[in-house]
Amino acid sequence: MRRLDASAPGFRAAFDALVDDRRESDSGVSADVAAIVARVKAEGDAALADYTRRFDRFDLDASGWSISKPQCAAAYDALAPDLRAALDLAAERIRAYHAAQR
Repeated sequence: MRRLDASAPGFRAAFDALVDDRRESDSGVSADVAAIVARVKAEGDAALADYTRRFDRFDLDASGWSISKPQCAAAYDALAPDLRAALDLAAERIRAYHAAQR
């Protein structure tokens, strides 16, 4: 397994290379994602609840489908600095992607 350190000087370049490499080398991911999207379109919330239970081991029906802003902020604040940096980078990349789509 390859590990990246978000505080390392070359992190962004290494992260971009890793993501690009995975996009090119694993075409099976596209098929898996397409199947998930198709199931969610067909089954709606039931599919989301099932995937959340399977992938995240979290039962939305038992625990609730939403969290409050204070709960979200507390979870973010409790993250280790490297995880918070990775989450911030992911959010930045998502914003940049969608801004480019406009």
